[in-house]
Amino acid sequence: MSIANDYASGMSIPDVAQKHGIGFTRARQEILRAGVKLRTRAEGIALAAWKISRALTGKTRPAFTHGHIEKLRRSALERGDMLARGTTRRTRGYVGITRGANKYRNEHRLIMEQRIGRKLSFNEVVHHRDGNKHNNNPDNLEVMSRAEHTRLHRHLAKFAYAKS
Repeated sequence: MSIANDYASGMSIPDVAQKHGIGFTRARQEILRAGVKLRTRAEGIALAAWKISRALTGKTRPAFTHGHIEKLRRSALERGDMLARGTTRRTRGYVGITRGANKYRNEHRLIMEQRIGRKLSFNEVVHHRDGNKHNNNPDNLEVMSRAEHTRLHRHLAKFAYAKS
């Protein structure tokens, strides 16, 4: 059986790749080259749920209808909206936005953009005066050029080194 036929019969791309001893990317390319339309993520999840339920129950019809899957998806989104804070602590210590139009942006930059009424340029940096990256009070934030910010932190580092 060909790669495209295996995929069309319900196998996933990883399963097809493993069966034919090729990589995922090559399997995907072969399926597309054969003119077979790839499944959406939702279709793949529904198919996987159907396969699992069939394996567990031995039934040949899907245990979850499309309506049931849609209801589960909606309730998960509602639960996320209800429980999500909308912010997270990033690895470098800054507070990041996790929901809405400003998703993936740092909170201190957004606050300063609102305060000055325009977007910050690439050369502008928001400095936390007290050194606390979580304190995003507008009075604690200051816009500087990258050069000014580097100079300030070099001076602070020299001062800290001389003090010790």
